[in-house]
Amino acid sequence: MGEATHSYNGYLRVLFIKIVISIYKNSCMKHFNLVMLLILIMLPSGTTAQWMTATLPDGRSQISSVTVGDNIYFVGGETSGTQRYFKMNIYNVPTDTWTTIDLPNGTIGPRTIAADNKIYFGDIEGDRTIYIYSIEDGSWKELDVPGFIGTLTYMDRMLIVEDRGDLMLYNIDTETWTEYDFPQQSATVTATNGKIALAGSNPNLVRIYDVASDTWSESTLSIERFDIRSVSYQRKMFFIGGDTTGVLGSVSRIDIYDTESDTWSIDSMSRARSRFDVTIHDGKLVIAGGQIFSFFEQFRKEVDILDLQTNTWETYQMPTARSYPSVIGYDDKIYIAGGDADEDNLDIIEILTLEATNTLELPFQKISLYPNPAFDNLTLESDYTIYSMEIFDIQGRCVYLADHLFGHKHELDLTSLGPGIYNININHRQQQLTFLKQ
Repeated sequence: MGEATHSYNGYLRVLFIKIVISIYKNSCMKHFNLVMLLILIMLPSGTTAQWMTATLPDGRSQISSVTVGDNIYFVGGETSGTQRYFKMNIYNVPTDTWTTIDLPNGTIGPRTIAADNKIYFGDIEGDRTIYIYSIEDGSWKELDVPGFIGTLTYMDRMLIVEDRGDLMLYNIDTETWTEYDFPQQSATVTATNGKIALAGSNPNLVRIYDVASDTWSESTLSIERFDIRSVSYQRKMFFIGGDTTGVLGSVSRIDIYDTESDTWSIDSMSRARSRFDVTIHDGKLVIAGGQIFSFFEQFRKEVDILDLQTNTWETYQMPTARSYPSVIGYDDKIYIAGGDADEDNLDIIEILTLEATNTLELPFQKISLYPNPAFDNLTLESDYTIYSMEIFDIQGRCVYLADHLFGHKHELDLTSLGPGIYNININHRQQQLTFLKQ
């Protein structure tokens, strides 16, 4: 993928206006029409941003967030004085209401995922435990981990944990761990399409594990850096931003690895930075906030959004500059919660709504679901990639969740569901289907 085109909303618009005013003053009114034409040409035509605000129950930074159904779960974080936050705030979007529950252990910068209608989280500075919250009955379980939890992600029924050079894979179905040792730890781990990548160590090595063939390969990032973030979407892995040890400071670089073709490409954010948050929502890569690694420790307002279908960027300015925010998407909105600004832990949530934009017209996409009615098993098969599924009962409760998927065909085990009518959302409501469980 080549470099996409950024649309800068805000600070470039001001710059353009200043340039045009200077031309206007020097023209002494002789070329008024030309100046007005320049204004129309030079002003960027980015998507208009509509911002709303909400408030967290408690101000903090380094929160982790996930969505399940109509709820957004804000897990843990760091309060004033680097204190651990011992609660999980649950925001129900349709009713605009909050519920708060206690965590078994306080956590700063938790690693959190949602799968099988459960929330899994661990703490990089905590004990060797993954805490598991059941959304269905509100109960907690604990999973002992062979090592510490530097990173936590999920793929194909596996929990993936890395810390201090140890890669640990937990099979949810067999409840067993597999461990690998490396001479150096990695800054970030991401997984998709049956492959796991560990990147951002020193030297600047990317280690790639193919689960199916049980083999390892190695590559390198285009710029050596630390404090890097990563995320995966369909067959691609994105390694974003970070800090260098040289004169460059923070970088804007995005290294993109295509797991299918085994090739690399390069893109960039609108501004170099680290300590931001990143998520994938509705086919878009969203990068928000951050900080420039420099003497001035500048906090950033940029929200960069890459449409992964059209390969086009939009850049917005959120009202509050900050590092270590939490970014999560729901429907047509992006929620940017908490964060740190000049040692103040923020309780603000800034919500970005994007106006409808023209996108590429896609051909009709077919998905089939069988057998219907179903008994113990259900098969979904489509002509597009399925990367997430949510099943809701007739009361609207989420009874099944599978995220971080890849592929066109998936088998579902329905033995835990009672008889009744269920709705299934594909790819965060890209398509909705109904089936009967007998």
